[in-house]
Amino acid sequence: MQFIREVTEAAFDETGNRKRKSRYGDEDEIEQEQEERRKRTQLNKEFQAFGVKIAEAAQDNPDCDFELDGPYRELAFSGVPFRSNVLLQPTAECLVHLTDAPFLIVTLKEVEVCHLERVQFGLKNFDMVFVFSDFTRSPVHINSIPMEQLDDVKMWLE
Repeated sequence: MQFIREVTEAAFDETGNRKRKSRYGDEDEIEQEQEERRKRTQLNKEFQAFGVKIAEAAQDNPDCDFELDGPYRELAFSGVPFRSNVLLQPTAECLVHLTDAPFLIVTLKEVEVCHLERVQFGLKNFDMVFVFSDFTRSPVHINSIPMEQLDDVKMWLE
């Protein structure tokens, strides 16, 4: 089960404003960025508290098998699962990208083989392919992973 909360709001560009022309809008932009960071921090705290409450409620119910899982940010790596380069974050059970659509969630329990392609000396990038136990599902390809992150990817897969 996954829960997502949208954090950002639409911003308006006020380039025609007289006040903005005289001050170039730097103070407004800085203030807006600080407010967005504050809101994001507050929402992260609320979301974490929500997850903890659900985990505590699950512990009280013996029929419920629930575990709270979060990404390992130190093992995050960039790659191209669809059409754009995104930050992929491994968790204990999954590889996820949840910041913009299309989202990616690869559950390791469903994976039969993870194949690393183009891992050669002199190349800057390598590819990763997840083949699922259910062979009717098409494999998931993640392209253009920087070679510097190969050790992190291997450590997470092991």
